[in-house]
Amino acid sequence: RQLDLKEMVLTDICPFSLGVDTVNRSDFNKPYFSPVIERNSVLPISRVEYLTTARDFQTELEMNIYQGDEPYAKDNVLLDTITAKVKPRKAGAEILEVRFTYDINGILDVDVLVQSTQTRYKKTIVNKNLDLSKQDIQLQLQKMEELKKDPRTKMENQYVINYANALYRQTTKAVREYVEGLMRYFDRVLATGNEQKIEYVRKRLLVVLVNLEGGLYDFSVNEEMLEEEEYEEEKVFLDMLKTNDGKMDGMLMGEEEFEDDEW
Repeated sequence: RQLDLKEMVLTDICPFSLGVDTVNRSDFNKPYFSPVIERNSVLPISRVEYLTTARDFQTELEMNIYQGDEPYAKDNVLLDTITAKVKPRKAGAEILEVRFTYDINGILDVDVLVQSTQTRYKKTIVNKNLDLSKQDIQLQLQKMEELKKDPRTKMENQYVINYANALYRQTTKAVREYVEGLMRYFDRVLATGNEQKIEYVRKRLLVVLVNLEGGLYDFSVNEEMLEEEEYEEEKVFLDMLKTNDGKMDGMLMGEEEFEDDEW
């Protein structure tokens, strides 16, 4: 449908992907760029990726943080570097949880957790053009902690999950298979960490589950239908942004108080 300007919801988005470099085994001098937060992601957002060691018995893992959308890391904008200490084990044995949390103020908070030792490393990158005091930045970081919570643990999402599980237990094979498929899809949506998308799909999914419980077995509702009207306003806004070239160029490290031990 045609949208009036007053109907549009202007959404803050990430104009470029944010991620780290990963090993290119065909050419070790040209590491790949692996996004953690994809471009056009709705802000604020918190996403996790998992990395492993690439060499036997290495004692540290260095990650360069980049902004951009080129396949090779060196062709993107280098924002900063993190080095994590790991145990000297076989390649792939050490797993690191890498979380990027990015807010509408242009603050990028990077958390790295070494799973074997539970050692945590942290860097905060702040756009140098932002006129934020140390107190302002600290306040924003505290707010961003909420984004790091697993969406599955939130009450409203847990309600839908429990509702679906109860429905699964009390229904027949056909309904069970359908509910199982819907919940697999909802699990993928939860994994995105995109609060707006989660809320949108959760509300529509709840309607489907209520209808199923009431005996309205309309199995035609699928994943595409659950998203067919998703972010209609946002899509218009994103089209408008294609002509812009917003950048985070020149982003600098935040104050030292936001850094952990030197790597």
